Amino acid sequence: MNIKAVQMKRKIGPITLLIIMCLVLGFFTTYEYASSRVQYIDMNAQRLQAILEGHAGNPWQYRIFSAYLTSMVLNFFKGFQIPQYITISFICVRVMEDTTILILSFLYYKELRLSIPLCLIGLVLITWGVSYSHYDSDFSFNTFFDIIFYLLAGLSILKHRIFWILPISVIAALNRETSGLIPFLLLAIVLESGWDRSTLKKVVPIFILALASYGAIFIGLRLAYGKQEFILADGYYPGLDLLKYNLFRSETWVNMISTLSASVTS
Repeated sequence: MNIKAVQMKRKIGPITLLIIMCLVLGFFTTYEYASSRVQYIDMNAQRLQAILEGHAGNPWQYRIFSAYLTSMVLNFFKGFQIPQYITISFICVRVMEDTTILILSFLYYKELRLSIPLCLIGLVLITWGVSYSHYDSDFSFNTFFDIIFYLLAGLSILKHRIFWILPISVIAALNRETSGLIPFLLLAIVLESGWDRSTLKKVVPIFILALASYGAIFIGLRLAYGKQEFILADGYYPGLDLLKYNLFRSETWVNMISTLSASVTS
C-alpha cells in the first residue's frame, strides 16, 4: 500500500507540473491574442447571441457546441455581477482551449515515443505558432475545439481505444462541420495492418457508425435551424472561387512565409 502511494506521488508531481506549464503557456497565447484583437470581443458577443437565437447564418448557426459552452461560462460569470464578465468569459474559454490543446499535444507526442525534452520543445513551438494565429480572426472557439477533437481522436487510435472515435465524432459534429474527417482517421489502422481481416472487423463497424453519426448530425442541425443566409468569406464562395482568391493575392504568400520563418514580425 505504501509502495503504491509513493508511486502515485511520483506520477502526480510531473502531471501537476505539466498542467501548470500548459496553463501558463495557454494564458500567454490568449493574452497575446486578446491584447491585440480586443475589438473582436463585441463581434463575438453579437455572433454568440445570434447563434443562441437561431439566425447566425451559414455556417455559424450550425456550430452550436462551442456557442452553448461559452454561453454557460458567460452565465456563470454574469451571476457574480462582474462589469467585464463577457471579456473575462471569452478569455477563460480560450485559455481553457489552449491549455487543453497543449496537454493533449504532449500526450500525443508521448504516444509517438518522443523524449520528454522533445515533447516540451513541441509545446513551446505550438505556443509560439498560436501566439501569431490571430490575423483577421475572432476568438475562433469552434476552430480550437476542432483541434481538441482531432487530438482526442488521434490519441484514441494510438492507444487502441478506437471505440472512443464514435462519441468524439458525435460531439465534434455539433461543434464544426470540418470534423467530418475524424472517422477517416480509423483507416490509418487498416492501412498499417495491411488490410488484416480481424482489424477490418473491428474498425469498419465503428467507422460506419461514426460517419453515419456525423452525417445525421450534419443534416439534423440544418433541418432543426432551417435554411440560413450564406456568409461569404471576403465576398468569395467556398471551393475554387475562394482558392483562386487566396492563391493570387500577395498577402497569402507574405503571411505564409512569415508563419514558416524564424523571423516572424508581429
